[in-house]
Amino acid sequence: MILERLDSDQVDWERLDAFADRVVFQTREWVEFVASCQGAEPVIAALKDGSTTAGYLTALIVRRYGIPILGSPMPGWRRWSTSPVSLVNCSKSR
Repeated sequence: MILERLDSDQVDWERLDAFADRVVFQTREWVEFVASCQGAEPVIAALKDGSTTAGYLTALIVRRYGIPILGSPMPGWRRWSTSPVSLVNCSKSR
């Protein structure tokens, strides 16, 4: 599997926001808000298994002390999860 970063004009936000496991912290509005407040760079990537898209990752890159950090809270952290959204029928273990 590989992550394929999408250009901003390739992102189908309506489709992504329609997934049942999608949370507010993965929406375009939230990503744009954090990007503007933190000077972050939005990252939307497709998780590819060959030619099949298995899911998507919504994240942001911030720089701290010159070091780029890719951030996307995961299950179990002290905030809502923004882990990848699945397209295939798979279970999420917590």
